[in-house]
Amino acid sequence: MTKQEVKSKIDQILDTFPNDDLEEVLAYLIMLQKVSAANIKHTNSLIQVLREDKQVLQKLAQ
Repeated sequence: MTKQEVKSKIDQILDTFPNDDLEEVLAYLIMLQKVSAANIKHTNSLIQVLREDKQVLQKLAQ
């Protein structure tokens, strides 16, 4: 997907949010902007590992 396509889809979704929620989304995006790219990459890697190992983690939890 191109950057413009992504922005368009985000805009379509944001149009469905009430104003109060949009302020929360804006605050989150500002916070995310301050996070370093390395931290975002590490977080995404962790999320991917957790998704891939979901069954193992569920068995360990039992």
